[in-house]
Amino acid sequence: MNSEITKIFREMALFLEMQEVPFKPQAYEKAASAIAVLGEDLKDIYKRGGLKALEDVPGVGQGMAERIEEYIKTGHIKDYEILKKKIPVNLGELSAVEGVGPKGIFKLYKKLGIKNNKAGT
Repeated sequence: MNSEITKIFREMALFLEMQEVPFKPQAYEKAASAIAVLGEDLKDIYKRGGLKALEDVPGVGQGMAERIEEYIKTGHIKDYEILKKKIPVNLGELSAVEGVGPKGIFKLYKKLGIKNNKAGT
């Protein structure tokens, strides 16, 4: 569970950074980093204390706690799905290209229609 939320939050940070949204990318990255090294599964934390217990995780505020709860209950995060549809790129592949950051990925997508790092797509 923690690795899944970490991946989602890191991708949300990248999507938001591509759109030049202030502050939120850093908040998502900070929460992702804290969750990645957390010694307890988020699902167990939630079972023990609900949203309040999730908010006690370093870097996780109310909004992120609600997104974690949504993932626990439904298996997805609506805001993440919206971001992926808005900018349908393979972040994992494109961000692995050396020297290509979030803004570069966004330019590649907007100007050239590139969605991943494979030829022809």
